[in-house]
Amino acid sequence: MGLPHLLLAAALSAGPLPLTAPPAGACTDPEPARPVVAAEPWAQRTLAPASVWPFSTGTGVTVAVVDSGVDSDHPQLRPRGAVRRGEDFHLIGRLPGNSDCDSHGTAVASIIAARAVPRVGFAGLAPGATILPVRVSDRGYTEGGGVELIDPAVLARGIWYAVDNGADVLNLSLAGAGDDPLIRDAVAH
Repeated sequence: MGLPHLLLAAALSAGPLPLTAPPAGACTDPEPARPVVAAEPWAQRTLAPASVWPFSTGTGVTVAVVDSGVDSDHPQLRPRGAVRRGEDFHLIGRLPGNSDCDSHGTAVASIIAARAVPRVGFAGLAPGATILPVRVSDRGYTEGGGVELIDPAVLARGIWYAVDNGADVLNLSLAGAGDDPLIRDAVAH
């Protein structure tokens, strides 16, 4: 059994084991890793999230990131309890949502709950929150640069899953102009 098969076997297990890479075949064209940003970003200086941390860090709050997945091996999301296993609704099967081919879901999760680490100038707004990754897409754009559409049934199943699995807050960083009854029912749920 080769490494891709071992990763897939781990992904198919019901256990909370984090993946260090997306399962074989999960990504059409994975994004490369980006360099560490050591300086404090302007948005971090402007928002000054540390000023609200004495009142709340998000501890005890589960935020579902309904997106392209969340890389649970990201250094600021790696600490125990930061990212749950989640679920992948983009691919058929019992794959976890804790891997990300596009990095969009990981970026969103980092804005929410990135833990402070030495020599990195960024931390999330609620660094004590737990992320529940719900993968509903592979990437935001097609190879030709067009918008990659998300199947409304997949999105609706992801929203239902998030609510039924303890999410206190749902983050959906996506847009759409249509009024789909499946999505409307999921949001009402």
